[in-house]
Amino acid sequence: MKLHNRPTLVLLSAALLLMLACGATAFAQTSRGTINGIVKDPAGAVVSGASVEIVNKATNQKRSTTTNEDGLYRLDAVDLGDYDLTIRATGFKTVTNTGIQVQANHITTIDAQLEVGTTEVVIDVTSAPSEILQKDEPVRGGNFSTTQVQNLPTSTLDPYDLGRLLPGVTTATGGAQFGNAAQFSINGQRPRGNNYLIDGTENNDISVTGPANQINNEDAIQEVSVQTGLFSAEFGRAGGGVFNIITKSGGNDFHGTMRWLILSERFDALTNGNRLNGLTRPAVYTENVAGGTIGGPLPLPHFGEGGPVVKSGKDRTFFFFALQFDRFRSTANFGAFRVPTENGVAQLRALFPAGTNPRVDLYLNAIGSARGRTSLNTIALGTGPNGAGANVARGSIETGLVGISAPSLSNDRQWIFRVDHKVNDHHQLAFRYTDDNQIFPATAMNSPFFTRDFSGKSRNFLVTHTWVVNSNVTNELRVSPYGLIDFHFPISPGDPKHPAVPHRQELSSTGYDDEGQRLAHVPLRGRVPQADRAAAPALQRARLVLLRHRRRLHRPRQLH
Repeated sequence: MKLHNRPTLVLLSAALLLMLACGATAFAQTSRGTINGIVKDPAGAVVSGASVEIVNKATNQKRSTTTNEDGLYRLDAVDLGDYDLTIRATGFKTVTNTGIQVQANHITTIDAQLEVGTTEVVIDVTSAPSEILQKDEPVRGGNFSTTQVQNLPTSTLDPYDLGRLLPGVTTATGGAQFGNAAQFSINGQRPRGNNYLIDGTENNDISVTGPANQINNEDAIQEVSVQTGLFSAEFGRAGGGVFNIITKSGGNDFHGTMRWLILSERFDALTNGNRLNGLTRPAVYTENVAGGTIGGPLPLPHFGEGGPVVKSGKDRTFFFFALQFDRFRSTANFGAFRVPTENGVAQLRALFPAGTNPRVDLYLNAIGSARGRTSLNTIALGTGPNGAGANVARGSIETGLVGISAPSLSNDRQWIFRVDHKVNDHHQLAFRYTDDNQIFPATAMNSPFFTRDFSGKSRNFLVTHTWVVNSNVTNELRVSPYGLIDFHFPISPGDPKHPAVPHRQELSSTGYDDEGQRLAHVPLRGRVPQADRAAAPALQRARLVLLRHRRRLHRPRQLH
């Protein structure tokens, strides 16, 4: 064996060992496409033994097969993208079909009728669908291309939200909508019945409804596939719908994007709801979303004798990287809380002058200028000793409800890295990693000056090995660890994981004791966090074997 082939063999062996070492199971779910068709001669008779070759226009990757005795051909597990398809047969003109677009979970049919001769015929297919809905297959749903993902409006920047455009999809309401991202009810099913995927592997939050990893960088998405019914056997788990995000890959040419999205009340009109509430301007907020992508051939070290030390990855190895920052700043209006009115504060101070009761001083200092204004009520203070030592009634204090506003902010950093490598004509590897780090200080308030913070990290890693055994058998094996990791609630001061997060003092009050001698339990909380919660990281392994025999396609699943 030549020396320069050994690193490739080692890389392939290591990937196979990693996949075989994993023990959890998942349904085999493909996020690639299929090209099939029938080849005939001018008289309409089928042509067997014709050579069929497809070429990816972005990566120059090639796949080939031959027609069977019935003139049929089929290529499974085809990466998404634009392709040229060439058909050659002895005694006939060569036919090249250009502009063929392959979509996820979609069969693209290209039939050909050959002409007698030796020249070449080029046909511009332009098979890119003009409609989102799938009408030529039993499965119900639709596919959203890169252009549609980038141009169709999604106020939440959530690509799963595009599912609203399909028949049978409605937004869940009431208690059923608790969870991550958009909550959909498909064909009357509860949102928990949906299956969320990234590149065909599971992306479900096992703790609440919705996806674990929320990719909202539109420039990093190749396609969004939504299946709402009658989906094939390799898609399990879902009683509702299947949402699949396919990430982009690199190509032979370097390409990149940069984006900066600004959302602000300065660009919003005053709504009728604002006017009814007496507002003269929309609620104040600002959100800045900035990021970029880059992809292309990945240079590889060259271990052979002589020649360059680094070899171009064109036609062989490709990378793609995406990075995005999301910064949101606003003012949150928290729920109404019951605190003393101006009269109530005066009554407390009359009973407990400053310095005579530390708990009263602590409580009044905590609520600051907040005073009850609506839904007035009284709280009895019970009895307590007077100066002579006898217990006397202390009356009651007046309280009311007050709304509290506080700064609301969130910081999110998300990045994706992917590498695709062609080992040879029969083996292909793909590695993809997504990382999302979120910090939401003061996301809610339980009582005056008692805030709740949130921070978390979600990750999704994928290794895929595609083995084209022969023209009739294709084996696709995936390993994907994923989950919510490092989920904190709340954040304590000085936390080295989040040193830049500002903290405010937290207080809670449970009222007054039965004797009315002092304010009951009003502790100064040190913001000790609850135990870290992780939506237990899951590890799935899936194998999809595609067997073609005459007119039938078999999809046996091997789950481990």
